[in-house]
Amino acid sequence: MNFISWLSGRLPLAAASLVLLQPSLTFAQIDLKGLDACGDIARVVSALENSWPPSGSYCREASSSLEKALMDRGGRQAGVCILKAAPVPLLEGFTCIAPPSRDARTSVLDCFRRSKVEEIEAYKRDYEKLVIKENAYLAVASACKSSNGSATHSTGTLLPPLLAFITKFELGFASPQGKGRTSNSLVQHGFASVDPSIRGNTVSAIEYISFLTGAKEVQAAPRQGRETGRWVLRVDVDGEVNNHVAALSGSAGVPVWAQFVSFDLSSVSGSRISSSDANRVVDGLMRHIISSLRSEGFRAMSNEEYEAATGGSKSDLPRKIMALQPYGRRQYFANPREVELMMLLSTRPCTNDDRGAYGALAISQEPEVLTRLHQGSISLVLYGLGDCSRNVQGSRAFIRELIGQTTDLVSSYLEKR
Repeated sequence: MNFISWLSGRLPLAAASLVLLQPSLTFAQIDLKGLDACGDIARVVSALENSWPPSGSYCREASSSLEKALMDRGGRQAGVCILKAAPVPLLEGFTCIAPPSRDARTSVLDCFRRSKVEEIEAYKRDYEKLVIKENAYLAVASACKSSNGSATHSTGTLLPPLLAFITKFELGFASPQGKGRTSNSLVQHGFASVDPSIRGNTVSAIEYISFLTGAKEVQAAPRQGRETGRWVLRVDVDGEVNNHVAALSGSAGVPVWAQFVSFDLSSVSGSRISSSDANRVVDGLMRHIISSLRSEGFRAMSNEEYEAATGGSKSDLPRKIMALQPYGRRQYFANPREVELMMLLSTRPCTNDDRGAYGALAISQEPEVLTRLHQGSISLVLYGLGDCSRNVQGSRAFIRELIGQTTDLVSSYLEKR
């Protein structure tokens, strides 16, 4: 039995009517409705777990400029199916796309529809007024029987990879499915701005609802903002960056394995932090992170050393990495305030006889202009080259340990500020 017919046989008219009549919370022209549609979400998750992928007869060709750009930038290569019809009433008016399953367990369905970037900007400007309504939305989502009760805010690195080809994350929410802290299924509802360079496109932003089931593990609660004094720290770890860093070194034929972590700083609602104070804190954090890496044996690579090794300028490195990213990942390497590249060439087993090395790229960034409480961020890429890229002799564990140590260092630093 295929996906669409599986759903249609389990969607009584009465249930459909109840879903369509659910009240929604609308403010700043952003409609918070999606994760609270408990019945529809449960049906889609169950269908993904039991009858996936959809057959070719349920797929159609790309029609809009946005759909065509998605297919041209990677969707066609990934074998994406654009569904002819919405699988449940919640998704009426959405374009739903699905790649083939990566394995026998994992299934993905990403659905999106037109929104307006002006509405997203208005939402961000009014955010302090909307927290109570936002929390109410998450409380309803957490109460769904299929949820594990930990619906929370989403993060940029959770933007569905297919949508990252054409959009950039702006705001969103996530609801892990199942029972217990550990989950292998996640439903997201969010809003993303569209790449303005897409030819013939008139859509400035999208609203999306995304389903992922059968993943190896989904963190039950994407890292929520943690208050430390006047600051809110959000830590976001992303293993997907490995693919893009690998592409950067692939031409040299050097194996690479990488992990990415971002430290996003905002001020607590009601606190007054000047831009100069925020910049001092971000700069101080950069110095502490660099000092911590130096104590582990890393040393900064000079401009002269980098130019001799690559023929380019170290200051161009963020731009080069950014050029390899899908549109939705570039924000982590844009508008750098400070860039530091460090290498560890000895002291670890994998570096013996010059068989491998570790690298660290730290980038501090300016605050987001439209997000009033945002005060800046630091992105850190830690990677192993050669033998240090392989999962032997604790090579990858060393990188994970460094991420954990850096996270503790950042939290401790902010508590004193």
